[in-house]
Amino acid sequence: MPINILNYLGAVEKLNLSSNKLQVVPLELFRLPNLHSLNLSSNQLKDLPNVKEWSPFFTILALENNLLESFPLHVEKLKLKHLYLADNRLKSVPESICNLKCLETLDISRNVDINTLPQSMGKLSKLIVLGLEGLKIRNPDYSSTINHPDQKSFHLNTQT
Repeated sequence: MPINILNYLGAVEKLNLSSNKLQVVPLELFRLPNLHSLNLSSNQLKDLPNVKEWSPFFTILALENNLLESFPLHVEKLKLKHLYLADNRLKSVPESICNLKCLETLDISRNVDINTLPQSMGKLSKLIVLGLEGLKIRNPDYSSTINHPDQKSFHLNTQT
């Protein structure tokens, strides 16, 4: 993606760059001041820029169907409400995600190497939708880790 095109995107609030075979996302994209929703699904991303440089106004980040093995650290200042990480190569639920205080939707489905859920997921008090389809969860009591009274949808179709 040519960096100079980002000079013209300052007012953009939603940006869909899905299915573009992107391997790298320029940091400048994450700094766009008005960007609230970014769809980078179905690309070839292996990692993401340093989160300390991201605009804190992101509320929706779609990263499903990429090659991500990890998620950035130090995300607690972000106001993400919806995070889609299905169909990547995550080996575990990144602890950093458990610090997203505004998170309402988390989809980590079909990251086949994830087999436990961290206890710290209990900190996700606003979580309403949790996608765990296709995971081999081995926590004996994972439901207490993620069960909240406001949770409306719990997509669990695990493989044993």
